[in-house]
Amino acid sequence: ITGASAAYQDLLKIRTTEKAFSLATTGQVQEQLSFPLSGKDETPGVITMRLGDLVVVFNATPDRQEQRIPALAGKHYRLHPVQAAGADQTVKTSAYTAGTGTFTVPARTVAVFTA
Repeated sequence: ITGASAAYQDLLKIRTTEKAFSLATTGQVQEQLSFPLSGKDETPGVITMRLGDLVVVFNATPDRQEQRIPALAGKHYRLHPVQAAGADQTVKTSAYTAGTGTFTVPARTVAVFTA
């Protein structure tokens, strides 16, 4: 319980410090939010969301998942500093491979990546 609470506190800190999570209007959200792997490219149990300069991967599956977004290949992302320095040791194993635009996230984990 303590570990889950600490990981949740890290997510709350990201939520309150990232401007992308404080957009003021529906129009701003619609402009900044996308789900690049929805439809036929979707992995069941995984949601990949882009919001401004952030990429958030929600992996509800029991397995580590790779989410490849070809449009992001060559761009530089890293695990959000709050999670990289946070309490959740599992999320710290999340990774991004710039050459292929692939985000790798452990089972049952939410990882936030920033450009």
